[in-house]
This record gives sequence, C-alpha cells and structure tokens, in this order.
Amino acid sequence: MAYIIFGSASNVEERLDWHKSLSDFCYERLKENKPVLGLCFGHQLMADYFGMEVTKNPQQMSLYGTRSIIFEENFGLIKKGHESNVFIAHSYQVVGPLKELKVLASSIDCPYDGLYHPSMPYWGFQGHPEGSLDFYQHEILDHTSPLEDDLLKNSLNNGLDIIRQFSQVAQKLVRSL
Repeated sequence: MAYIIFGSASNVEERLDWHKSLSDFCYERLKENKPVLGLCFGHQLMADYFGMEVTKNPQQMSLYGTRSIIFEENFGLIKKGHESNVFIAHSYQVVGPLKELKVLASSIDCPYDGLYHPSMPYWGFQGHPEGSLDFYQHEILDHTSPLEDDLLKNSLNNGLDIIRQFSQVAQKLVRSL
C-alpha cells in the first residue's frame, strides 16, 4: 500500500488538528517503509513535519499555470537533469532550510520544487503532476490565460510520467516487504 497526500484549500500555517494527525499518520507509514507522495499541500505538510519552513510565495502572489522543473536526482526512470513541465496552482511554498529532506527537483522560482527523504520512501512535489485536463480547465484557466496546445499536452504527459514513476517505485518497494 502507498499513500498520496493531495492539495488542500487549507494551508500549513493554519496548524489545524487534522494537519498534525495526517502528518503523524504519514510518518508512521514511512517508518513501516510504506511509500508516501506529497503533492502541493501534501508536499508542504511533510516538509513542515521534517523541519522545513513553508511560507506565502514572494510578493504574496498565487501562482497558476505551468512551470518547468529540473530533476536534481534520479526518480524511477526519470534521470537527473531531465526537465518536466508541471501544473502549478498554489499560494505557499517550501523555502527551507533543508534538514532531513533532500532536493529532488527545482525550478527558477522554487528551489524545493521536489523533495525526497534519503532513508524513507517519501517524495514530494510543489506542483500538481496529478493535474488532469479537468483540473486545467476548472482550476488553472480560472486564474490565467490558456496554454499553447504543445505546452498543455507536455504538462499533462510529464505529470502523468511523474505519477507513473512514483507508482512503479512504490510497487517495487511494497512487493519487497
């Protein structure tokens, strides 16, 4: 079994009871060697749990659209140096400092766009690789102008590839337990 923590209308700075319960639950799963993937809020929640700071984006702005991330480490079949476009829709991001987590991917405006734990099966992404065409049409387009067809297709395919890599890595790990 593997776990994915998706985005939320809530933010980590609120310090709600369910945030602590969820991060504690995920940490216990990680100690059992069960894979966890954090996306947007999930990425921020677990980064906070591991001692990193989460703050409002620069200039207090919300970011919507797509951005290019560069993998700093291998992730399944995605190799270090690979560039992927992913959807973004957030107002907060992880800013550091690195403690237990390491950088998996970075971008021009987000140095911690992807994080991983070196000894536990945790990975997280600030963007929305799970973003579908419906997500694009009903979340991204509400805040920004339409993407060119090639960029839209690329973002959908790159996001799917990231989710696929997590799934494959998680399946291998779960089978070995």
